[in-house]
Amino acid sequence: MGATGGITRRSVALGLALTVVHTVWLVYEELTLNHIGTPSIFTLVQTVVGVQFALLALDSWLRRRRPAWTLQPGEFMVVFVMTTFGSVITSVKLLHYLFPTILWPAHLPAQTGGPDTAASLSRLIAPRDPELVRAFFAGTRDFWAFFRPQVWPAWLGPMAFWGAFFFLLLWTMLCLASIVRRPWLEQERIPFPIIDLPVMMARAGSSDALFSNRLLALGFWLTSALLSVNYVSSLIPAVPGVKLSEVDVALGLPAPPWSSVAPLLTVWWPYAIGLCYLIPLDVSFSCWFFFAAIRLLAVAATAFGLRDAGSVQDLNQFPFFADAAQGAFLGMFLVILWNARGFLRGLAGAIARRRPIPGDAEEAIAYRPALLGALAGYAALVAFGVAAGLRLPIALLAFALYFVAIVVMTRMYAQIAMPLFCMAFFSFTEWTTSFVGTARLTRGEAATLTTFTWFDRTYEQLPMGHHLEAFAFADRLRESKRAILRVMLLASTVSIALGMVTLLQVFYDRGAASARVSGDSAWLAGFAWSRFTGWINSPRELAAAPLLRAGASASVVLLLTAARGLWIGFPLHPLGYLFTTSFALEWGMWNVIFATWLAKFLVVRYGGLRLYRTSVAFFYGLALGDCVTHFVWGIGLSLAGAKGASPYL
Repeated sequence: MGATGGITRRSVALGLALTVVHTVWLVYEELTLNHIGTPSIFTLVQTVVGVQFALLALDSWLRRRRPAWTLQPGEFMVVFVMTTFGSVITSVKLLHYLFPTILWPAHLPAQTGGPDTAASLSRLIAPRDPELVRAFFAGTRDFWAFFRPQVWPAWLGPMAFWGAFFFLLLWTMLCLASIVRRPWLEQERIPFPIIDLPVMMARAGSSDALFSNRLLALGFWLTSALLSVNYVSSLIPAVPGVKLSEVDVALGLPAPPWSSVAPLLTVWWPYAIGLCYLIPLDVSFSCWFFFAAIRLLAVAATAFGLRDAGSVQDLNQFPFFADAAQGAFLGMFLVILWNARGFLRGLAGAIARRRPIPGDAEEAIAYRPALLGALAGYAALVAFGVAAGLRLPIALLAFALYFVAIVVMTRMYAQIAMPLFCMAFFSFTEWTTSFVGTARLTRGEAATLTTFTWFDRTYEQLPMGHHLEAFAFADRLRESKRAILRVMLLASTVSIALGMVTLLQVFYDRGAASARVSGDSAWLAGFAWSRFTGWINSPRELAAAPLLRAGASASVVLLLTAARGLWIGFPLHPLGYLFTTSFALEWGMWNVIFATWLAKFLVVRYGGLRLYRTSVAFFYGLALGDCVTHFVWGIGLSLAGAKGASPYL
């Protein structure tokens, strides 16, 4: 790979080395060491930003002693993209879930419908040797257990199957990201604020230049001091700290109907405060407005006996969040298609007439190959689904719904700087059953759909969002998108293989279901297969009610979009509704968004855009200080061998 601007061989070599080291360290941190929580769940992975800052600090030193060795902005971008993909692919909310989920039926057959469940799965999916399964969940206390000749050969087939499957998922998303880049980023001018901080760091080129902004430095050092005190407090309880982690403020509410708003979790992470300040005012207002409005409607429904007294998050009664999320995603997908109709019409016409497509040379993948690549990826995934046990119509439907949702989520990701992107109320496998009914699934199909839960849970890491993020990064630095495409393919291939081997090594050494491994991988496997037993033991036919509720939710998105087109200044944005119905605001984001909306509203109202642009640096500093403090303390505690520390308390 030759040099293209700042995308040089040395930057790729450096990025690859840091990706390997950082990915392995992060897997151990999140599964065993527990110094820094789970940074891979955040949209901007905190430790990746920490790596970038460490390189900036090193460049500050090199500028005075070895100026020729300093990195260019494009080289910072390469390292950021590669380490991000290593973190995303091996995230606790993605690849961590794979192996416990596919082995669970053999581990606890009594809880998954009996031994017939494991037997109904294709031999491509997982090994069936009882001793291998037992050692995986219980652990062996042997660091090299996975590499023993009686273990690793049995995993070659399943690792090849799921590795190829995962790569096809990423490839299809990459093709789709290349297709939507121009209509979204150039024609609709989507701001992509989540990338602002990494771009600013790359352009600064050194920590000295970065801290020349005093407001940024102030936010950075205030956050670093606060979180450092919390780290000391978690290690030495006699030292007082400040609780920033989740608190359920609904615990003190009286009896029904007001208790229906529970839970109401609040968090005050500086990282979240810094990023949420970047959210456009209409979107942030819409987020907390819909969050409050839906809860008040739940209270009213409880008061009038239209729902039982229970949590607003109960998916089986109003507001039926799962059905609402499915409908909202479908409605937003229609909006996306409508907004891009001119672009799509021109693209289809050029392809049909075999004419050159303007701008093809500037895209990561020319449009014809990108369309063919996306279709080929989709077809290959359908073939994998059929090989795993799905009938062709079920596989076609399931993966079509999956990519509809992925495109919508990527649009959401690109449009606002959401610190924690969590779609826990949505599931494409559950959406599939809404269209066919679980009674029409064979036992093998229900089991195969259940094995897909590892990439169908919460969507806290969205690879297509990071693909588009890398293209946006390259655009801002005027670097080659085709070169960054090759970087992403390399990072993805290495990270899939590295992540699988590292995770299997950890699980066979420590035990996926033992106290020596933290995280919720085993819990998620149990949750997924409990849903499977519900499908099998209580099958349901295709029902109209969930589809009608989803249709009503889609109508809300369409009406909000139409209102914004007819009334300039209409205050409600459909993205606020999508985030509300998908769980994204439940884990303390609602209160952070409200606080930052209020601060931003007052700044813009009384200081105008000039004051807002000045104030943004302080909030960048809050986010940066949080990331760097996590990174520095994580490394220090790892070297010291300490465990159980927390920056948020």
